[in-house]
Amino acid sequence: MNEIVTIPKDEYVRLKALEEDLGDLQSVSKILQRLDAGEEELLPPEVVDRLLDGAAPLLFWREHRNLTQSELARRSKVNRIQTVDIEAGRKTGSVNTLSKLAAALNVNIDDLVSPSIPNDESGAASHGYDATPGLGIDRQIDRPKALHIREYTQSALAASAHNAVDNLD
Repeated sequence: MNEIVTIPKDEYVRLKALEEDLGDLQSVSKILQRLDAGEEELLPPEVVDRLLDGAAPLLFWREHRNLTQSELARRSKVNRIQTVDIEAGRKTGSVNTLSKLAAALNVNIDDLVSPSIPNDESGAASHGYDATPGLGIDRQIDRPKALHIREYTQSALAASAHNAVDNLD
């Protein structure tokens, strides 16, 4: 049996907005849980900008973790010269090598694969991917979303959650 409910459009729009707010709250809750569990970390905008602007991922994460090349080599059991070549872009590194480096840096292997943000014909950044030679990994990079995401800090996430709860009333 089909039941039909008719409501004013304003009420429908309000209910749809509440549904979206609930989805946002659930996403924020998951992010906060992952942060509390140490599964995610927040990076300051200037740090993220450096990566988005094309810093070599291995160099970026090594420096962000305040490690020397020698210390990274010791922790990962990867030859220091090999890490130098990967940082400089002369070599991509095997999946095994990148896995060891990722473990030593406490990041995912995907974090060590260079994103690309190609320019369209006008020179403006557009959506793109990078198929890193030898890895066969394609990573979609949406620069506007990445730039938006970097604006969040833990306090901003908490404030967003409180605002969404207030809107539910």
